Amino acid sequence: QDYELFNSIRKVRFSNCTLKKDSKMFFLNERAFAYELDYQGNLQLQNSKYIVSAEVSKKMNDQYINKAKRLFGKKVYRFQPDIALHHSNNENDDSAQIIICEIKINKELTRKSLIKDLKKLIAYTDKQKKAILYYPFELDVFILLDGDFAKIRRNIKENDLLNEDISKIICVTVNIIDGKIILDTDYLSDILKNKES
Repeated sequence: QDYELFNSIRKVRFSNCTLKKDSKMFFLNERAFAYELDYQGNLQLQNSKYIVSAEVSKKMNDQYINKAKRLFGKKVYRFQPDIALHHSNNENDDSAQIIICEIKINKELTRKSLIKDLKKLIAYTDKQKKAILYYPFELDVFILLDGDFAKIRRNIKENDLLNEDISKIICVTVNIIDGKIILDTDYLSDILKNKES
């Protein structure tokens, strides 16, 4: 299913989520990109049992409210990921949770926002001590617009993700070069290994 996600990213319409400055194209903001990705993703999945949803509301498992409070910094009973690939928007029929995405645009990425998004992604797929959902997702995707892996590496300190299971996080950088969408994908664990070498 990650293949469909990457194809959908490559098909986003520039007119809906980019701007041009000094003959270069940049992404407008996270939300414009998320809604265009929602549209393109659902075109790709027309004959599938799955759908793509931007900012859909997901209900947390009641027993995990205190855990979620520590994660989000406030008491929450629902959350809205930037993009979800799942079976249904109906909370009684959402056991097939496939991919969950958080999106950031390079100019707004800070160490604090990156770590917060990564910890949310970890919790969304966890089935044990960090779990917060009735039905955890299978795979996490962190999308950085107009950026690169070096920016992600620079914003993660050695202890930020200590004792965290980052094995399910794929990072995707999305850039516009010569009028084309260019994707780079890698597991976060491999990106951070390159920092050490």
